[in-house]
Amino acid sequence: MAPTDGTEAPCPEDEHAALFHDDGFVTLDDAGFRVPADEVAALRSAILRRYDALLRHAEERGVDLSKPENAETIAGFYVRRGGRVDMQLSPCWGADGKAVEMPRAGHVALEAAAVDVEQLRRLERHWRDVVAAIFKRTPDDGGRAEFFLEYIGCVVARPGDEDQNWHLDGVHRNLRRHEPADRLNVFVPLVDLSEDVGGTEMKKASQFHDDGRRGAAFADYAHLESVTPLVQAGTPVIMDYRVWHRGLANRSETLRPLLYFKYSRHAASLKRSAADESEAEAEADAEEKKEKKKKKKRVALVQVS
Repeated sequence: MAPTDGTEAPCPEDEHAALFHDDGFVTLDDAGFRVPADEVAALRSAILRRYDALLRHAEERGVDLSKPENAETIAGFYVRRGGRVDMQLSPCWGADGKAVEMPRAGHVALEAAAVDVEQLRRLERHWRDVVAAIFKRTPDDGGRAEFFLEYIGCVVARPGDEDQNWHLDGVHRNLRRHEPADRLNVFVPLVDLSEDVGGTEMKKASQFHDDGRRGAAFADYAHLESVTPLVQAGTPVIMDYRVWHRGLANRSETLRPLLYFKYSRHAASLKRSAADESEAEAEADAEEKKEKKKKKKRVALVQVS
């Protein structure tokens, strides 16, 4: 509904960004943000083809991926706790846009089964404006959004894979006060999510650490509301890197591939934020010193009777 007081209605991107800052995550379930079904189907086929090729490669090498010591034996194909597999699908990019070469498995068939990175990057058009709104220097100011895509991966939860442990993808850079997110993930499920298929369970507002008063263990956040978006395939879910979350068990008969795109704020922007904080602290210290001097100069009046 448009406002009646003459002010402009907030754009959907800013509304989603505000929800993200409040809850630590946001689901872009509007049709305009969702990846179309034909793109989802094409990507799912390409990614599962890559997944199958890597499984065959491990088998040919005699690598038992069920053993913890082999969890990271195959380059770019990592077995996580609970059984799911984390595949690296792209190079790692720096803030300058330059790519670091992907880990190579050293097998011709695997190179042929690589997923088209440009096809993956074209998906960004669906949510990039929301990410830009999130990465403004504060949630509600007009600061520039300076961020970059670090890399793209896909977590595949297999039938029978169990619940993951609760974990964070990143820690707070500033333990003295809360700051807006400097890193985030965009999750894109490539199948419809249901209670049987499972999804990603997140603790609402767990990105807030109460200026260091709340501890760093999950027990300090376990009481918070849990949310698991059971969304249609292709629906982006954006999550703050500092949110407590876990992948749920896959009780279905189908694979659950979950694309993820990791974004980071530019380091220069972080330095400015730190400089602003230092300046604010210096001003506060100066004010405190002034108050102490005033108190010393005051003379207490004593009534003599």
